[in-house]
Amino acid sequence: GLSASPKGWFCGCVEITRKGTLPSGKDISGSVDGTAISSMQGLPITREWIERDDNGKADGGIEIRVSSKNAKCILVIEKEGVYNRLSEERLFDRFPCILVTGKGFPDL
Repeated sequence: GLSASPKGWFCGCVEITRKGTLPSGKDISGSVDGTAISSMQGLPITREWIERDDNGKADGGIEIRVSSKNAKCILVIEKEGVYNRLSEERLFDRFPCILVTGKGFPDL
């Protein structure tokens, strides 16, 4: 079967916070810490938090906030292999930063 691939990956000194309820009534409020990664890839960049209105709300009125946790810079890494290595080595523990990759394909 086919499955969608995320637009990219991120990890490091960043926190993603969601607040809201799905139309089904399920509460999806919570936060994700970019340093608490369970795989070398980190966390997926999904359409949900890219496509937000001016108030930070995604489809369905879900509020999404992206905030830095003491990051000194954002490293945008073109090659996924290089990103995986830096993520695996947890560069952000030694140098407070946010690692981001578009997996070699920029998305405008």
